[in-house]
Amino acid sequence: MPVEIQPVDRAVLYCRFSGTITDDDLITLTRQEETFFSALPPDEAIDVIADVSTIDLLPARLFPQLIRLQNLYDSRLAHVAIVGATPYLRAMATSLGIMTSQQKYLFCDTLADAQKLFRAGQEPNPRHHRR
Repeated sequence: MPVEIQPVDRAVLYCRFSGTITDDDLITLTRQEETFFSALPPDEAIDVIADVSTIDLLPARLFPQLIRLQNLYDSRLAHVAIVGATPYLRAMATSLGIMTSQQKYLFCDTLADAQKLFRAGQEPNPRHHRR
């Protein structure tokens, strides 16, 4: 499956993108996000690791659909660590952040780097777990 979501723990969600992403993949991602966010208490925030290191293609025509992803605008999202982004994907993530007024993106070269950001005691922001 080109898009997979797994909770790492209560405060971190891991999203792995691979291959060519399609409209249907983003619909599936949206449904999975809704399930996770609906279970999240309103006073807690989470971090997302978006691993795009094995993605082949994210067509620009999907940009409008990307804007509707919950992890782009939900106030309970603390940060998104984007792993292995090409310059094109970095530009897309930065544009999405500007368009949704969210500056929550951190770029990491490896999954291990992203995991280090969110380990207990190494939070990138004090708001990490609570609003």
